[in-house]
Amino acid sequence: KQKGCVAARVGRNVDDPELLALSMEWENIGSYRRALSPYEVKLTAVPLLSQAVDEPSAYDDLDGWLP
Repeated sequence: KQKGCVAARVGRNVDDPELLALSMEWENIGSYRRALSPYEVKLTAVPLLSQAVDEPSAYDDLDGWLP
């Protein structure tokens, strides 16, 4: 968990159960930017984020908020 991350939630697409959504809550924009700036994070996060699908849909909450 990165400093400044308040919570994260995972959701499953109601129309296509193979699609997931990750929602994160941060203390502020600076915390978010600092958390994603280390090289090691970019190696993992950029390939994951590049798979994002840009279309509106509905998602069911899977696990609730993760502290």
